[in-house]
Amino acid sequence: MHQPREGARHADAIRSARREPREIDRRSLIRTAIGSTLVHPRHGALTVTAHRTRVVGGVDTPMVALHSELHQLSLQVPVAQLEEVGLREVVAGDQLAKLRAVLGEDFVEEPSNWSRRFKSYEQKVATGDIMLFAEVVRDLSRRNWDKGVSPGEKRLLEKVRKQLIDELALVDGIVGEEAAEQYLDAAIRGESA
Repeated sequence: MHQPREGARHADAIRSARREPREIDRRSLIRTAIGSTLVHPRHGALTVTAHRTRVVGGVDTPMVALHSELHQLSLQVPVAQLEEVGLREVVAGDQLAKLRAVLGEDFVEEPSNWSRRFKSYEQKVATGDIMLFAEVVRDLSRRNWDKGVSPGEKRLLEKVRKQLIDELALVDGIVGEEAAEQYLDAAIRGESA
């Protein structure tokens, strides 16, 4: 009987693997139950709408389908790249306490030149890290209350503040945007919860 060469068996195994959908890693989906909310560094809160498998580069890839009602945006992200893309769960528990502490910390004086301050703030926002968002909102809010800010800084403050309020509005115990805004302002002023 004719035995196929090793290379041919390998090629057959690859073709077979491409045809058979791979099992989705359920451990990765714990955080992505349909209806749950994840936060994207640029788009804010996104709702998980489905789990799908798409063929990417000839390989079946588990994907999470996300939708933002606010931005009328839908996208799909490979499960294996959720964190790489910057997606994370809504802040809660210890992380919320840490966020409040960051908001209440002393004002950090940035360079006196507004364009250098603005660049520093933009770099912090670009990371997608909520703690750095909090620093930017804290420092720009306090500067705005005391001395005023440049028009560019004001636009940045409004954008980042809106993203932070939108996320805080999703936290258990904070109901709605108005309550989230009050929570944020109280934390920046250093008032207790």
